[in-house]
Amino acid sequence: MRSGLSDSGALTRFYGRRENSIIFLCGGMLVALSVSMVPSLLVALIDGEDPSIMGLPIIIGLLLGMPILMSYRMSTVVRPPDALAMMAALWLSCFLFGMTPFLMCGMTFVDALFESASGFTTTGVDVVSDFTQLPDCILFWRSTCAWIGGIVIILIFMLLMPMVGGGTRTALGNETSGSSGAYNRSMRLRDAALQFIAVYMILTFLMAVILLIMSYSPFEAITLAFSTISTGGFMAAPVEFTPLLKIVILIFMFLGATNFYLHYRVAYQRDISAYRKNEEFMGTLFWCLLMSFVLFFVLNPDVMAGNVFETYLDALFMTVSASSTTGFSYEDFGSWHYTAMAILYLLAFVGASSGSTAGGIKISRLIIATKAIGRSFSQIVRPNAVVDITMDGGKVPNETIRNTMMVIMLFVVTIIGFSLLFMVFGYNGTDSVSCSIALISNFGSAVGQFGPEYGYGSAPEFLKVVMVLMMWIGRLEILVAMAIMSPRIWKEQVRNFKYNRWKSNQ
Repeated sequence: MRSGLSDSGALTRFYGRRENSIIFLCGGMLVALSVSMVPSLLVALIDGEDPSIMGLPIIIGLLLGMPILMSYRMSTVVRPPDALAMMAALWLSCFLFGMTPFLMCGMTFVDALFESASGFTTTGVDVVSDFTQLPDCILFWRSTCAWIGGIVIILIFMLLMPMVGGGTRTALGNETSGSSGAYNRSMRLRDAALQFIAVYMILTFLMAVILLIMSYSPFEAITLAFSTISTGGFMAAPVEFTPLLKIVILIFMFLGATNFYLHYRVAYQRDISAYRKNEEFMGTLFWCLLMSFVLFFVLNPDVMAGNVFETYLDALFMTVSASSTTGFSYEDFGSWHYTAMAILYLLAFVGASSGSTAGGIKISRLIIATKAIGRSFSQIVRPNAVVDITMDGGKVPNETIRNTMMVIMLFVVTIIGFSLLFMVFGYNGTDSVSCSIALISNFGSAVGQFGPEYGYGSAPEFLKVVMVLMMWIGRLEILVAMAIMSPRIWKEQVRNFKYNRWKSNQ
């Protein structure tokens, strides 16, 4: 019997594929990213740029990724620690392999890592003072990174979430809290993952076609569409923000910051009323309109002076850009007075809809927190009253309420902590707080020493690495990032790796 088991293990080693979800996922990402670099390679060939900038990373990715895919496969059972480790591997693969084209064009390791992380987390900031000095293939790849980052975000919370059970499910389920019927549809979300991605691609295609009709070049249309739908905010060409372009970008920024489950319901289930019935969507719409009027009056005390339509359009554009954490801006709002800047960073801190590519704490959490505070006041007056908190007609579980409060608290504490760190390095309070909110919320745009005049490239190397960490933990909304960084998760992965290795040798 022992001999038979040994022979079976040998056959598995030589003819089968070993089970290891993390290694398999890394191999898959290497291949997927290599394929996604092909359009950037075509841009280099068309523009007469050095093709090795994109060509060499493609070859390296395929040579490394294909053997992994042929040697490993997804595990049959994926437990909560495994799903968390898979998320870490997914982001690490994106960051490290995504930085290779930046290294090829002469950037330092830290700067290349910063650019890659900025793209994949859809933060959309860079370390170069003038992006027009970069090759077009690199500019196209930056926008592609942001677009892929939007897909990664959707996949993580819509595909990996069903693999997680127990308490960790609640941590990962925050992205869909506030969606109609979101609490008990994990398996349906996994089955609909491809439809979510299809909606994402359709919106991108639609915006690119509209821009092409508006006489923008294919390069400008595609890169703008990539950066807008992903709420990344990268600029790849110095386009003029005309009123019509502002309206188009504004609409698609808002769509990118809307829960993709709602887009899915409208596109695949023909439920046109999904938007109207969703509290978070209506709350986001009301929030943006309200704050746009506030910003309009703050920036324009003399309301009737100048072109009122264009002035309000500017205020609405900046409001949606901040709320969706896209970060598009055609002027340095660091020159605004503090009230206007405070409004923008409040918008970025709050964010937009859960289940979208936007950052921030999300409107759904703000709604739940507001209702929880209202319930607390109500119970002071009527101590014995039982008041349920509801969202879209369904009861919000107490565990979700606790996690909502925890995430909001963690956002505040994290921003304060990193702001103090920047102050230790000699930056003033305004610059430090703006940078912390910008990176943790994935808004990107900061002021002062981190504003357009100086940029993030002037920061010390150590701080740039810290900023990469900030973008990542903000993208995972801190709580999940803390779970991933737990030593217990990785000790268990080492034990499982040793056990699987022992088992395969039997």
